[in-house]
Amino acid sequence: MQKLKALIKYLLFIGIGIVLIWWSLHKIPDNRWSEFKTSLATARYWLFVPVLFILSLSHLLRTLRWRILMQPMGYTPSISNTFCAVMIGYLANLALPRLGEVLKCTILARYEKVPANKLVGTIVAERAFDVLSLLTVFLLALILQYDVVVGGLSSLLGKTAADGKKSFAHTGIVMLIVLFILVAFWWVLKRFAHVSVIQKIKLGIRGIIHGLTSVKDIQNKLPFFLYT
Repeated sequence: MQKLKALIKYLLFIGIGIVLIWWSLHKIPDNRWSEFKTSLATARYWLFVPVLFILSLSHLLRTLRWRILMQPMGYTPSISNTFCAVMIGYLANLALPRLGEVLKCTILARYEKVPANKLVGTIVAERAFDVLSLLTVFLLALILQYDVVVGGLSSLLGKTAADGKKSFAHTGIVMLIVLFILVAFWWVLKRFAHVSVIQKIKLGIRGIIHGLTSVKDIQNKLPFFLYT
């Protein structure tokens, strides 16, 4: 019975993988299929080797960095399970963007007994460092390729100048809506603090904050920044 359950589980995940691949391929327009087939026939498949190596190394570094963020909370999941969770997350992103961020947390929580809400906090911390890395790269590009970057920005701003006022108004409305939602959410948490569902939500928020603030307690700071 146990083997049958394991077989069903593997078949289920293989089926999900096939559906995700189909979902990616079905987006190709009918008039582009001939071009797609020609590309497959003339492709240099040996180039997959270095590309797969570089991509796998990139995902492995993300795995190691994620494990470092979990260590201050007292969790040290195995590299293999963490790597598989990261890869499943990227696979899920092919079907629905950002779904993988949540899915990899739930999968690792199941196999390594790490609270998923705390893992969400570490994901937020990861993305914060990713943004800092992108800003660093942008500043380097601005210093080393000033003419190219400024020329591109000038062209972009010139095209969007006509829509500037409209975009500003839309941004203001969205910010007001978000502010209203946050205030309403805070009021509900205060007003109905005794309700069990609200208590679970507050517990989940505390876990996210715990995962986010785990950055300050990182012990292996040098490897963390090198992986980033």
